[in-house]
Amino acid sequence: MSSAHTSSASRAEQAAQRIAALAEAAEPGARLGTKEALRALCSVSVGTFNESLRLLQARGQVTMRPGPGGGVFVAAQSPMARLGNSVLALDAQESDVAGRGTHQERPRPAPRRGRAVARLAR
Repeated sequence: MSSAHTSSASRAEQAAQRIAALAEAAEPGARLGTKEALRALCSVSVGTFNESLRLLQARGQVTMRPGPGGGVFVAAQSPMARLGNSVLALDAQESDVAGRGTHQERPRPAPRRGRAVARLAR
């Protein structure tokens, strides 16, 4: 994976986090704005912003409505989507904790000897 792709992915995630914060502060069904206004707010390219929207839609956080009066809206999450997002958040927190040195590896067992080596050792 190229560093440009990695950088773009992180920019998309950053934009998604910014829009998610707006969505969390608003009521389900509330209009967050047009794609262009939100893209300008995030200061990212069109492609990066579209990737951010795909991430948010997959997480069930926003919906898109075309046409006049359309734009990006806060999604009304189903109980299953809320549960899934909660599990993912807990998993991310657990990964953070494990990465801080609190996770200890189990000691490895001694290698087994073959029958021929065991006979020679007698």
